[in-house]
Amino acid sequence: MQHSLWSTSCTALLATTAAAQCVSAWESAADFGVNGSVRAMTNLDPDGPGPLPPQLVVAGAFSEAGGTALANIGLFEPTAGIWSSLGSGIVGSVFALAVLPNNDLVAAGEFTAAGGVTVANIARWNGSSWLPLGQGLTGGAIRALLVRANGELIAGGAFTQATGAVGDFVASWNGAAWSALGAGLSQVGVLIGVLPGVAGLGTLPNGDLVAGGGFNRSGGTNTGPVARWNGVAWQSTNAPTGGFGFLVSCVATTQLGVVVGGTLSAATLQRYDGAVWTALPAPSTPSSLVELGNGDLIAGGTSVWRWRAGVLTTLGSTGLGAVQALAALPGGGPGSFAAGGTFASLGGSSGRGLARWTGATWGGSAGFAAATTAVTADSSGRVIVAGEFLAHGTTPLQRIARWDGSAWQPLGAGLGFAATSVVALDNGEVLACRPANGVWRWDGATWSQLPIGALEPTPLRMRVHTDGRVLLVGRAISLWDGATLQLADCFGPLAAALEANGSIVAGGEAGTGWNGLSGSPRVVRWQSGTWTSLDPTSQFNFSVDAVAILPNGEPVVGGGFTTPALRVARLSGGVWQQLGGGLPSRVLELEVLANGDVLALTTTDLFRFDGANWQLVAGAPSSPSANPSGVADLAIHPAGDVLLAGQFTVSTQNYARRRNSCTATAVAVTGACATTGGSNRLVASQWPLLGSRFRSRGSELSPAAAWALMVTGLAPTSLPLSSVLPQGQPGCTLVASPDLLTLLPVQLGAVDFEWLVPTSPSLVGLGFRQQVLPLEFTGAGALAAVTSTNGVDVTIGVMP
Repeated sequence: MQHSLWSTSCTALLATTAAAQCVSAWESAADFGVNGSVRAMTNLDPDGPGPLPPQLVVAGAFSEAGGTALANIGLFEPTAGIWSSLGSGIVGSVFALAVLPNNDLVAAGEFTAAGGVTVANIARWNGSSWLPLGQGLTGGAIRALLVRANGELIAGGAFTQATGAVGDFVASWNGAAWSALGAGLSQVGVLIGVLPGVAGLGTLPNGDLVAGGGFNRSGGTNTGPVARWNGVAWQSTNAPTGGFGFLVSCVATTQLGVVVGGTLSAATLQRYDGAVWTALPAPSTPSSLVELGNGDLIAGGTSVWRWRAGVLTTLGSTGLGAVQALAALPGGGPGSFAAGGTFASLGGSSGRGLARWTGATWGGSAGFAAATTAVTADSSGRVIVAGEFLAHGTTPLQRIARWDGSAWQPLGAGLGFAATSVVALDNGEVLACRPANGVWRWDGATWSQLPIGALEPTPLRMRVHTDGRVLLVGRAISLWDGATLQLADCFGPLAAALEANGSIVAGGEAGTGWNGLSGSPRVVRWQSGTWTSLDPTSQFNFSVDAVAILPNGEPVVGGGFTTPALRVARLSGGVWQQLGGGLPSRVLELEVLANGDVLALTTTDLFRFDGANWQLVAGAPSSPSANPSGVADLAIHPAGDVLLAGQFTVSTQNYARRRNSCTATAVAVTGACATTGGSNRLVASQWPLLGSRFRSRGSELSPAAAWALMVTGLAPTSLPLSSVLPQGQPGCTLVASPDLLTLLPVQLGAVDFEWLVPTSPSLVGLGFRQQVLPLEFTGAGALAAVTSTNGVDVTIGVMP
């Protein structure tokens, strides 16, 4: 029930906070892969000295990154794992990035529009919109950018014309106009296999500019593929011993000079300090370079190498494809960086064109090399995924894994089968099932099979009810309370859901055998041991494949039917009605979000019903073009996030999560004292989101406790309970300040608390703590003992 006292008092007590701008996007823990290629990266702090952390700008040729729809460029915030767009993006490929002294971002490449504005291969992002830089640079692609100490922007590439002056291969932008640098650079003669133009730019310690690429002359001066601009003219850099080869593919500015890489004669990598060339050992030709803040020099090609204090280390290889962009990773530790390119894996970690080196290991895509088949999340927010995989990156996993907040971890010895359904219980246990394999329980230490096989030999799906019971759907429909099984006899149901009063609504085909029920109904209700038809006139002309219960108690069903509604219907006032405008394809699964919105997974896409209309969930990995095998399972995280498992490549390989940057949180804190009746446990089963219901449940309370106090406080505390109440028992601790007290009846050793969170944006980010104090009374009604559960720290968020 909703507690009006709490709602009223809360509004008066909570301090107002500024509502942050919340970004909702598909991402997967530790994943930031793209569906194309990455050609340029740099760091950008969007608000300069403001509170927002620095972010990684990733650009190239792609339409999706981490499951977020992006047009060839996007921002990645590594701490939260959130992608965001820069306006409507860029129409065309991006090859180079730079940040101006005023914090504006410049993107260059081969494109005609940025943010809806017509441009010529180069554009500037001022934090809110894209703007042209003069009339741009034409005649060829821009492949390199560099900002000099005086703020001058240098562009290099294959272009032949700059506004107001001829700018062969290289040009300068002073903030108002483009100009040539002397006679420019050119390729004289035909060099087979050499791409004409400037590929990279760097700065010497004295400020001179160095360009490298597919050229050999400036005016009448022979330069070879590396040339030096002294502010007046282009000069040769005096080729190193053995001479240059045909092409320089990358250039980087370092503390000790400019480093160039390519098909050089003496070595594939050379450092130039303005006077002397020094060869660096490189196993093969690099295509990207960067020096990190700690002095590490990183080179990427078909492998990634690191020079640290003169020592060369190979960090990993791509197999297929190449690393074409490198950048320091914002917020990462010393020596961490991001690598982008055309690869599918790097250093043993799946990457989808993007991976990151943590300083010790590779962490690319958080995806799984083999299909996932089921997904869920427990009350503490840990995600659990099951499937056909045997590892994640270099971590061995046996078909089931749990995300601990930073990495995927095994659950003991794992499973010998790919589960079709997994659920997490409030006591920390995990159940996994599959037809022919039964139901298996993880108790935190070992896996064991539940003794229910004789009654339920082919469980296919499971759901956890708010009272902790598990609904199993397979050959029959069953309820497991942790010790015994209650069977609702039938044959062949496809889906079922529990109503608030404990009855079951189930759906199936016309031939489903509902025991003792005549006719061929496709929707039924099990109550008090009897089946009742909810489709007495056989209105449903095709299967009912999904069942859910709306917050107002109305059942909603989905499937392949077209009557009495178009594939999705709800039972309102005893009459089946179409939900919104219906859906265009067969519904496979339904889930109800905390605010009452409905998610429908169909054979083609993921849709969301907002109470009035169905909308396609953008970026979801469920369209046939990007998802050849489909989504196998859909689940809702306690914070409201959408979780998907299956076999797809969008977002990350075979696992995806739609997450909000303004998320709700719930973290357990110590303070419980065990009783003879149980361990006194409190969990937040549904985390607080604006406009939705926050639910918490105290369970395993003493049988002697008839009532309990739900303590809600805006500040933590730590007081022996005996110092607060004379009946407080030894070892019990009050961990929540008693700002609000709610008296709740204990039923079957449990209490339930529910609060409708107001829709006030000022509440976003505000935290509070809860704790349950079970009250034990004597036969005469006197208070005899008070114990305590653990506490839960929660933070109010926004629905994704």
